[in-house]
Amino acid sequence: MYVAVLVLGLCTICLFVAVWVAVWAYFGPGRGANQLGFAAGVVVLTLIANAEYDRLRTVTEHGGASVVTTADQPELYARVNRMAAQMDVPAPTVALADRSTTEALVVGFRPTETHLVLSTGLLETLDGDELDAVIAHELAHVANRDAMVMTVVAIPIVVANGILARSPLSALGHEDPEQGDRRTGHYFAYFIPIALLVRGIGRATAAVLSRTRETTADRAAAEVTGSPAALAGALRKLDARIDATPDQDLRQVAGISELSILPLRRSSGVVDGDDTGGESSGGWFRTHPPTAERIERLQRLEREQV
Repeated sequence: MYVAVLVLGLCTICLFVAVWVAVWAYFGPGRGANQLGFAAGVVVLTLIANAEYDRLRTVTEHGGASVVTTADQPELYARVNRMAAQMDVPAPTVALADRSTTEALVVGFRPTETHLVLSTGLLETLDGDELDAVIAHELAHVANRDAMVMTVVAIPIVVANGILARSPLSALGHEDPEQGDRRTGHYFAYFIPIALLVRGIGRATAAVLSRTRETTADRAAAEVTGSPAALAGALRKLDARIDATPDQDLRQVAGISELSILPLRRSSGVVDGDDTGGESSGGWFRTHPPTAERIERLQRLEREQV
């Protein structure tokens, strides 16, 4: 894990240096060029990385989930509060998404400002013990501050994406060849390979961290509930339910797929042309371990308890 963090840190530094060099080259050597390049690097990276914060902060709203109260869902809140007390984390606010897809995720950078987002499809699929196990898994992410960690980890990826999207070279695709600043495009041309390289390395490294944290949350949920079999059963049911969900429904929740307890895509990983997260993909960018592996790990834990 420490190696992964180091790699991502180096990626961020490379992007910062790239911005600094571009500004320095554009304005040319002279008094204040170094300071201007440094300031531009800080501003550009900060503004682009802030997009990730905004995306996660509003994921509940974008996901179509509505906050419910204890009066609305007394039994559900009782489960959540019990699990939160066992795991020594503040009880999150619960938000429900009224749809058939099976969603379970937590959003919020601080444990005191966390939303637990569940879908009615998930609630209909699981029994009581399985639901407790899923809630415990999500609260383990809260206890480990995974939302904050993965947001920081995503900074070089977001910055690389932002550079690619905002590059003056995008003007080359315009019908009018005179559009865009040719000089700017010339100086920023080297951003493309740098950003592509950083994005690839960053995504692969972040995926390794994400899979590790999912495994850690599985183990924590199994320990807290005392029933690895309950979480294994939940994962098995959810995986089958996802495979039976229409493609159109899965596309509607693609934006929060990577945040859910299971990726909201078929095991084949072929939904809307995306094959990076499915069970059959090469796995370089997979954010979750294969479901079969997770279930096998939990089954081993169950056997060790006997």
